[in-house]
Amino acid sequence: MKYKAYMTAFKTKADIRVIEIPNEAIKEKSQDQVLELIYKHGQNDFQPMPYPSISVGDIIELEGLYFMVRPFGFSEISKEEFAKVDKFAPLGSLAYTDRVNIFETNPIMIKGIEVL
Repeated sequence: MKYKAYMTAFKTKADIRVIEIPNEAIKEKSQDQVLELIYKHGQNDFQPMPYPSISVGDIIELEGLYFMVRPFGFSEISKEEFAKVDKFAPLGSLAYTDRVNIFETNPIMIKGIEVL
């Protein structure tokens, strides 16, 4: 099975990383377990690529849903939130904190610069 990871954390030339996982590895796995497998196989140790491994701030697409990689686990984001991601990449440093919500409707100031 092939999955997509959107490399928004550091915004490399390869915006989308395709991760392959054997079908038997995901058989009868929960959504969380599949996300963990996608993250694991998205590391260059498992599937070497000429760009960074999946990291905090990247977004995984799974069955039409979007999940942001967090320091501990994943958080689902809506399609509308996902559509805004390119406007704010790179997200790596923002994804480390819940104190900054990049999807709020009010402007957010980071180091004196309005990012929303």
